[in-house]
Amino acid sequence: MEPTALALPRSAVSGDQMIQALQQTFPGARFSDQHGQSNNPADPSAGYVANAGLLLDDGHGPAFVGISAVRLKLPLRDGDGLSCDRTPARPKGDTCTLTELPDSPTTPGGALLLSERTAADRTPGSAQRWTLTLTLKSTGAQLQLTQWNSPGGGTGPETPKPTRPTPPLTEAQAASTLTSPTWTPILSAVG
Repeated sequence: MEPTALALPRSAVSGDQMIQALQQTFPGARFSDQHGQSNNPADPSAGYVANAGLLLDDGHGPAFVGISAVRLKLPLRDGDGLSCDRTPARPKGDTCTLTELPDSPTTPGGALLLSERTAADRTPGSAQRWTLTLTLKSTGAQLQLTQWNSPGGGTGPETPKPTRPTPPLTEAQAASTLTSPTWTPILSAVG
């Protein structure tokens, strides 16, 4: 797989801004272990990616969720994480779908939506990770939402056991959220 080519964000997004938007994505949940990171277009050595992560409890068991915002260089390429093709092939049980979204007020110029489900390891009852990546075709602005059905990530024995059978948001709910006005200011800032 090729590394993702990044471009400088258009303006800064603070870690606090990312945390607040992520919390708005899960109304009614309780949050702990929150962290956020700013991007800084004035100082590229500080990083191009704004992100946030937190542990949430929505009454169905704790789950770790994270979000990142970045700007890809145009033109977009398959190596930018915008394809379900992989070498080697995905392990059995992992899934991937790619959907094209039409032009709309929240997805100007249209967008690509990549949805993946990955097992942390191959043992029965292991934690799962659901990743939804929204990429605006006109600007390269990209949001990536990751949800676990456990209180954290990792692989193999370091992965916490599942605390719930499913992620906090279904794929349809996550897609609706990433294309909602909550994330428009962040998409505009990075793209």
